[in-house]
Amino acid sequence: MRLRVEKLDTRFPYGIIPIVLFFFLLVAYFSIYLFLPYKLPLCWFKSITHINCPTCGLYRAFTALLQGHIITAISYNPLMLFLTIFLIIQLICTTFFKIKISLITTKKQQQRILLLFIIAFIANWLNII
Repeated sequence: MRLRVEKLDTRFPYGIIPIVLFFFLLVAYFSIYLFLPYKLPLCWFKSITHINCPTCGLYRAFTALLQGHIITAISYNPLMLFLTIFLIIQLICTTFFKIKISLITTKKQQQRILLLFIIAFIANWLNII
């Protein structure tokens, strides 16, 4: 298993359409949420099932992180916080520096990583519930 950093030819390897679509939907959702007289629930999963979703606490975690409360941020939702920070770093590297960070593994290592991630995901979710 090794980490690979590769230089990309383009800033958007999958095209610009998925990025534009994602940001359009995000802005549309928050615009609807902020400007409607009745409030839509931010978490549809919780409003339907009455169970906290796997990403529950992520907004509070980022708010605490931006205020400098690192331990508090980690306590809200540690797995999703680290995963989201990694994805943001990957997006910044791809968009601004044309660099892709990837993990080179064998098939057996991929299965072990997936199993470890599933166990961590379930443990994290059970801690939130």
